[in-house]
Formats: sequence, C-alpha cells, structure tokens
Amino acid sequence: MPRRSLLVYSPPAQARSVTAPLARERHSLRVLALLLLLAPGLPRPTSAGEDTAAAEDRWTVKWKDNLRFTSPDGDIELKLGGRAQLDFVEASGDQPLEALGAVRDGNEFRRARLFVEGSFENRFSFKVEYDFAGSDAEPKDVWLQMRGLPAVGAVKVGHFKEPFGLEELNSARFISFLERSPISEALAPSRNMGVMVGDSKVERGGVPRLTWALGIFQENDSAGEVTSSDWNLTGRLTGLPIWQQDGRRMLHLGVAASDRSQENDTFRYRSRPGVHLADRVLDTGQLPAEGALLLGLELHAVSGPLWVQSEWQQSDLDSPDVVLGPRDPSLEGFTVDVGWYLTGEHRAWKPASAAIDRTRPLRPVSDGGIGAWELVARWAEADFRDVGDSSARIEATAVGVNWTPHSAFRVQLNWVRTDRDELGEVDALGLRFAVDW
Repeated sequence: MPRRSLLVYSPPAQARSVTAPLARERHSLRVLALLLLLAPGLPRPTSAGEDTAAAEDRWTVKWKDNLRFTSPDGDIELKLGGRAQLDFVEASGDQPLEALGAVRDGNEFRRARLFVEGSFENRFSFKVEYDFAGSDAEPKDVWLQMRGLPAVGAVKVGHFKEPFGLEELNSARFISFLERSPISEALAPSRNMGVMVGDSKVERGGVPRLTWALGIFQENDSAGEVTSSDWNLTGRLTGLPIWQQDGRRMLHLGVAASDRSQENDTFRYRSRPGVHLADRVLDTGQLPAEGALLLGLELHAVSGPLWVQSEWQQSDLDSPDVVLGPRDPSLEGFTVDVGWYLTGEHRAWKPASAAIDRTRPLRPVSDGGIGAWELVARWAEADFRDVGDSSARIEATAVGVNWTPHSAFRVQLNWVRTDRDELGEVDALGLRFAVDW
C-alpha cells in the first residue's frame, strides 16, 4: 500500500510578517487536526463476542473523568479530554471606571480546550493542551516529564505553570469563583517556557506531607513565543501538617518565591474586576526596574463541609539609579476565600501536587439526587500605591453559589464588587456553564 504523507507549507521568513494572520489560522487548524486525528489511531474497545485470547492482547478503554486507553500490559496509558466554559456577564459602574473599559456586559467562551496526555511505564509522561476560545489556538500545557530520578524526583520540560501561588496553580476547572483574585492575577506568574525539578516527601499513610518544586523559566506571550531572554528562578515549598478522614480535615501551608528580570528592564502589573470580559481596573503601566522579587504565602484548611483559602503576595522592585519618582516600590495584596457545602461534600485536595481537586457530588443528579451545592465568599485587596499613584489600590468582595450536578458539569453564579480608590466601584454579575472531560 502506498504511503500517505501530509505536507505542510511554511512561508519564507521574509513573508511571514505579511501573512501572519493566515499563518496563525493555519497553525490553529493544524493543532486541532492533530488532536482529532489522534483518536482514530487509538485502539478500539473489545466486544464481548471476541475470542478471549485475542481480547487479552487489546487495549482497554474506560471513562474516568476523561477517555482513557490502557495497553494490555498496563505500561502505557493515554487520556483524551477537554473543557468548555461559557460566561454571561452583566456589569455597572462609575463613569471613571467605564472610561477605563472596566465595565462591560456580554458573553464569551472563557475556555475551550482539548488535550492529549500520556504516561509510559509510570515514569515518563507528556501533555499537549491547546485553548481554542480565542481567534487563535493558544498553547497551555505542552510538556514532557520524567519521574523517579535520584535526588530531584522528577524533571519537567516545556510550557507549564511556574510553581508560585496556590490560587494560580489550582486548575480553573475547580476554582470556586469565576476568576482568580486581583492580587493573584496581577502578580503570580502563570505558564512560561522552562525546566523544573520537584518531588513529594515524608509519606504517612501513603499521603505526601511535603512537596517542593524549583525551576527556571523564560517569559512568553499567549502564543508561546518567548518575550524575554532572561531566565527567572521560581520555587515553592509546601507542607501538610494535618490530614485526617481522607482530607475531610486537613491543613496546608506553603511558601513561594521568584527572582525575576526582564530583557527591557520594565515590569507591568494589572488586574480585572472579577470578570474576564472587562478590561483592567488596575494597571501600573511599565515600571522601570532591573529586577523583581516575588514572595508568596498560602494557606488552605478544610473541616468537613467548610473550607478556607488565603494567600498573600508581594513584588519588590529594584529600581535603576536613574529612575525618576518612587524608588524600589513594593506592591502587595491578599485574598481570603471561604466556602460551605450545603449538601455535605468537602473540598477535595491532591496532596502530591498541593492543589485542590474535583468536586464529586454525594448525590449526583444522574442518580436522582440534587448534586453538590456550595456557597462561597471572598475578600481581597491589591495595593500598588507605592508606585506613586494614590488611586492604585482596589478592594474586591464577592459572593457566589456553585452547583455541581455531576462531577463533569458545573454552574457558577458570582456577584463581585470592585472598589478602586478615588475612581469608584464596579459591580458585576457573572454566570458560568462549564463541562470538562
């Protein structure tokens, strides 16, 4: 049988600036085609009528939060999945904030992702995930990992989240509000290109009680292109001093730091008013600095249906000698989030990664129940007045209700009020319908 090949034309370098939109469109199509074309090549499930010996040589297929394929010897596992989040927003606010674009109604697909993930011999793993919610496909988690290494535990290479900030490291599939807090959005680095080592230690009862991670990263834009050749060093250390009743009672503590520099010696911090559709309600602009030191403290506690999560973060900038205005400004903020499951569930936790996990209703709708119902509230602040702007401080309060009829489906309703000093307030009501598999 003749071989078939797929030829992909790449325009010459001098033509790429002219054909950039077309190239991005082709890139999006190629990524989508790659994810979809992987499925037909995967093994199909066995049927009851097949010969037993032949069936034993086939891969098994099962559904466990996503579609999983396992080789006959169990050494290889592949996962196919994705997520979709549709948001509706109504907002109102004072005129100065309207002028900033911080008051905006509408709807959007907040996220629309597909991923392929795999592991080999329980030691090697990879993930490729792209987001198709925008006009272009954007890389999210694209990495390779090797586990079981002496001294360092695991090494991960690629595009993934830096180990800083509990709220940022928590998956957007599981967070209790539509958006992360203002300070986390402004200061915490997210996904960048880098290399990271890390491990979990001190296991009691099979539960990791200590985790650490350390990596070097180069910052990149939403398309995955590196925007600064400087390397940033980021690390996180967490402890789990209390773990009882499979996590129904637990206490997590963590600390993180990041030593950062930019090729152009400027830093910018900004945050939205609790909904993604609006523009930033707080924006420092470009701040001249030779470097920045990020610090973060985190806490997460669960007692039955009640949970509390809190973080404090700070960025200390190192101003150059020639800078005019405030020198070495310090930007900081905090958030305190609380939640209560009315239907008796508890906030799930993944000790090995030190992050929250999926809510699984005790009585899902598919079994005739009412699903999981959760009430949440937040108080948060971001204070950037040290840059010389007396209005550069926002205080955000939010309340919400989350309904999880099935572990793969979620409906969230949030009301958020964001108050910026001297400029006024923004009130936003957000509704999200979400599914992940």
